[in-house]
Amino acid sequence: MRYITIFILLIIITSCNSNQKTESDTMPEKDVDGMFGILSSKSDQTIGFLKDDIQAKILRNDYDSLSVVKIQKYDKLTKDYLKYLSGIEKQYAENNVNPFFTNGKYSDKGTEYLKKTELYENELLKLANNNQTKNRIRAKAGAYSVIAINGYKAKHLDYYFDDLPHKGIVTYLKFRQQSILELEKDFLNEILIKPEQNPTANNVYN
Repeated sequence: MRYITIFILLIIITSCNSNQKTESDTMPEKDVDGMFGILSSKSDQTIGFLKDDIQAKILRNDYDSLSVVKIQKYDKLTKDYLKYLSGIEKQYAENNVNPFFTNGKYSDKGTEYLKKTELYENELLKLANNNQTKNRIRAKAGAYSVIAINGYKAKHLDYYFDDLPHKGIVTYLKFRQQSILELEKDFLNEILIKPEQNPTANNVYN
């Protein structure tokens, strides 16, 4: 959570940097890049831990048949989406051109990102057991508009993929992958908790 807070602060700082040109009012670019590098490394480490933990949970043999089907479907959806995000991350890391925008408008790749993200979110919602899980999925897997610090409502693609420098976008994509894995871990933990320990586990809402 502490690193997520730092990342949000860096978004604010870089946004300010794009509008203010005086050196006294802005954080030096090398310092911002350094912080993004530290956060990216922390995310890589956390992603590795989460993958190991998730795999260990999936390999357990105490699930009922219905849970096994749901787990397999959830894991397949997530692996496919993570592979897609990893590919996008690589494009931003290796190129100076923003693949999500063309002449200030959403490119085909930008539109594809929104469609793939919406599809992934909707498929996860079908597997959710209760409203609490659905709300977490919407918060972590969705691509909704963001209320910026000045109260301005910004679209997801504009907020995370337009104003940030490429290192910041790469860092965000790593955080997104981390959040997606945290969701899967929560989903597995929920299944592992016996119904009597989790009264909402069997409540399915449409």
